[in-house]
Amino acid sequence: MKVLFDHLGFVRQQTGGISRYLCRLATALRAQNVDVSIHAPLHSNHFLQELGERHCNFIPNFRGAGKLFDYVDELSYRLNRPYKVADLVHETHFRDHSSTRLSDKTVFTVHDLTPELFPQYFSHYKTFLDRRRKAFTSDTNFIAISENTKKDLQSLFDVPDNRIHVIHHGLDKPQNTALVHRKSDTLLYVGGRSTYKNFMILPEALKRIPAISRDLRLIIFGGGALLPAELEALSKCGIAEFEHRSGPDTDLISAYREAAALVYTSEYEGFGFPLLEAMVQGCCVISSNSSSLPEVGGMSA
Repeated sequence: MKVLFDHLGFVRQQTGGISRYLCRLATALRAQNVDVSIHAPLHSNHFLQELGERHCNFIPNFRGAGKLFDYVDELSYRLNRPYKVADLVHETHFRDHSSTRLSDKTVFTVHDLTPELFPQYFSHYKTFLDRRRKAFTSDTNFIAISENTKKDLQSLFDVPDNRIHVIHHGLDKPQNTALVHRKSDTLLYVGGRSTYKNFMILPEALKRIPAISRDLRLIIFGGGALLPAELEALSKCGIAEFEHRSGPDTDLISAYREAAALVYTSEYEGFGFPLLEAMVQGCCVISSNSSSLPEVGGMSA
């Protein structure tokens, strides 16, 4: 079987969860003896560079690179028509070049329906939302990363059940086998903190339990520098100490192995990778009970 990944997801990201997922998926399919090809003649994606794909030329990012690579790669895609010899095309992003699908043998992975469920945060992305709507109302097949994402697809776009295939995310086996020095007084928060991520309810909750919070430390990993309002809320919530960290995956793993529990306050997730990452590292999970999070956390959260 021949499976083709198009260029769209790789020219839009240098790193990032979607392009990491695509490269891991391509690698896993090859391990099952599937003939996989990736069409991305020009790109700046580091995960694709690590794969060492033939005919995929990594060029360090520069101003305007994404638009240029998108134009060149799309032109090559239409002229060379690699989709004609593929048994299945995995489209990697929402097409903006034409409303006409170039192949009728397509599949698309849906990671979440956040823009559709929280339009108040995406009102300035009208063109992007239109592309998503066209994709979701087309006759393609979809991979949904959770049962909850499948439910959202069906409720918002009435996608037939037989065109949605639920395949949950997975993680590599932990490589770090060093002794864990877990600290019973340490909580961990991972990822974005704005809007529907609901980060600000964490310092508010800690403020209401002073007898406990005064002995707690909080590590906040990723999501950019703490904003003034966040710093103020954290300084007034009564915890003993808080710090912001960022860094590569190895640093994140160390944080999971240091903390007693991950606190995940998000109102909506298509999957909720931090829950899985925490559990793999033996870190307890305290999570909101919404969207896909009960599905991913199960009885462990």
